[in-house]
Amino acid sequence: MEAWAVQCTKRGTGGTTMARAHHDRRTPGDWLRGLFRQPPPGFYSRPAVYLSGDRMEIDHFCTVLFFDENRLCLRLAKGRFTVYGSGLRICTLTAARLTVQGQFLRTDFSDE
Repeated sequence: MEAWAVQCTKRGTGGTTMARAHHDRRTPGDWLRGLFRQPPPGFYSRPAVYLSGDRMEIDHFCTVLFFDENRLCLRLAKGRFTVYGSGLRICTLTAARLTVQGQFLRTDFSDE
C-alpha cells in the first residue's frame, strides 16, 4: 500500500508537471497496530468536560474552590477551571466526577 501526495510543481517545466512525494511507508499491519495502540500513561486520569444540553460533567478535578448559582470554580491538576452561568446547581458529586445543571454562559481555564 503506497500513499502519495502532490508536493510542488517541478522547476523548469513551465508548471505542467507535478512532482510526487512518497511520505508513508507503513505496512497495513503497522497502521493497524498504531490505530489500536494503548494511549500514553495518565491519559485516562486527565480532566475531561462533557456538555449536553443543560448538564455538564467534569471528570478528574482536584477540589471545588467556589460554588454559587452563578459560578463554579474547580482546581485541576494543572490549573483552574471556572464555569459561569445562571441557576447552576450540583446534581452529583463524587471523588472523580461532578455533574452540574443550569444555563451555561462561558467557561474559563487559567494556569496556576
